Amino acid sequence: LETVDTEGDVGKFASLDLDRQGYPHIAYFAWEEERAGALKYARWNGADWELERVDELLDVDISFLGARRMMSIVLDAQDRPHIAYCDRGLLTYAVKTGDGWQLQPVAQPSAANQALGQLVSLDLDNEGRPHLTYYELPSSPSTSLGTIFYAVGEALVPTAVEENADRAVPQ
Repeated sequence: LETVDTEGDVGKFASLDLDRQGYPHIAYFAWEEERAGALKYARWNGADWELERVDELLDVDISFLGARRMMSIVLDAQDRPHIAYCDRGLLTYAVKTGDGWQLQPVAQPSAANQALGQLVSLDLDNEGRPHLTYYELPSSPSTSLGTIFYAVGEALVPTAVEENADRAVPQ
């Protein structure tokens, strides 16, 4: 049993993958203020945990303690982490680039009264293309029927480090 991160209220909605050496790579959410926090990444290097802040999540609402999966991590053939994650307003795809992360916005809610925020799943195909599923919450709180979406993208080839790149969602 290992303690990965002890800084504040951390570890919610964790997702795990193992590299070729069997070492864990973990993506998780850490609260920083009301309704906001950080996507964090932890990697075991064989001796210690290496921790990184990947991005901010600005509109997180945990209205009940039911199922949530706000992020999903997958390692590619080079053991490079790819993470899909969302808050209520934006689904983002990130890939590790040397000392930083390349971020690519994927989707926003389909209507102003809709929200994202759970059931994110990511996998890479044999050509490195990301395949994502995510859930859009219903517009009316009186119904539990939301929508599952599926998206496939081009392989994201890591480039130079991009500090919170342009966050506009592709059309």
